[in-house]
Amino acid sequence: MRSLGMFMVVLLSFVAGDRAIRAQWQEQPLPTVALCFGIHALDGQNAMVVGDFGSIYRTVNGGNSWFNQGTGQFLETFMTFDSLAGVHMIDQDTWIVAGYNPFELAEIIIRTADGGQSWTMVHLGPDFTGVYDMDFPSPTVGLTVGKQGRILRTTDAGLTWSPVPTPVNGQLNDLDMETDQVGYVAGHHCVLRTSNGGASWVQLNAENRNYLAISAAGQNVLYATSGFEIGSSGDLLRSVDGGVSWSTIETPFHPQGDLHAISPDTVLVAGSVLYASFDGGAYWFKYPETDGHVIHDLNLDLPGHGFMVGSGGSAFRVAGALPVPSPVAVYEPIGQSICMNDPVTVFNRSAPGYSY
Repeated sequence: MRSLGMFMVVLLSFVAGDRAIRAQWQEQPLPTVALCFGIHALDGQNAMVVGDFGSIYRTVNGGNSWFNQGTGQFLETFMTFDSLAGVHMIDQDTWIVAGYNPFELAEIIIRTADGGQSWTMVHLGPDFTGVYDMDFPSPTVGLTVGKQGRILRTTDAGLTWSPVPTPVNGQLNDLDMETDQVGYVAGHHCVLRTSNGGASWVQLNAENRNYLAISAAGQNVLYATSGFEIGSSGDLLRSVDGGVSWSTIETPFHPQGDLHAISPDTVLVAGSVLYASFDGGAYWFKYPETDGHVIHDLNLDLPGHGFMVGSGGSAFRVAGALPVPSPVAVYEPIGQSICMNDPVTVFNRSAPGYSY
């Protein structure tokens, strides 16, 4: 189970309490302008980021500085132009990275057991495949999702990988393991669910949507985004029956990146900035310090530590508690004006208790 309780309690106490206390997401840019698609934190100090052009970066001081881990003859020969989307740190020395290799037109997974001094290709898939996300619900069991409806699974900490049967053959975009047994996948015209640690999957629906990101909130509540692709404007969706049916949440922004549910009512969603709602999407707040960055991966799996990465080598970190967001002003016109200068009555849908 994802450990999010500390974030939840402290954040809500901040919102309800003194709004003068305003911690912020701290921007800690990477030494690259490449798109960054994945981040995983081992603890509050050690984290890794992967992205386009075979980008692999590591921090050992909580993101204050990053250094290039994608060096050496193996990586320079095979991964210069790779798009890497999945990363997992098993311990200080053992890391797994997955993505797409354009030279082989195939999904690729590499592994190091000596802190990045040497890398081994542990999996190279068939033609026209690729990995878009990775999750490890336990230290030994890991999963990837990607093109052609493919889900790969390891039970030996990433040494070997095997495809598992799926009921679809379209693109799978995102994976969220709620527990070590239960997890969900967002894909092209489908949402999938497993109840046995990813050994088998069932399709929950087949609506005409491209589900881009998904996050389990508990109590059969799920949040997802849909659209053409990450970075383009899309919709925010919510399910209260474990992903069987979905309803669209009206938002004062267009979701463009990742999302992360902390509870059935609390969710963070990436738009042109990072947004948050604490009541299931009725009212919205934003983190203005994240303006101008499309967030591709939002990681809040560690109690008291949050990381996120996105466009242009952007990276952010928060420690101790999630920052207090700013309320979003939302006004809806009532009726229409006949002439250009006619007054228009508006309805204030902004969060109650705030003035603008």
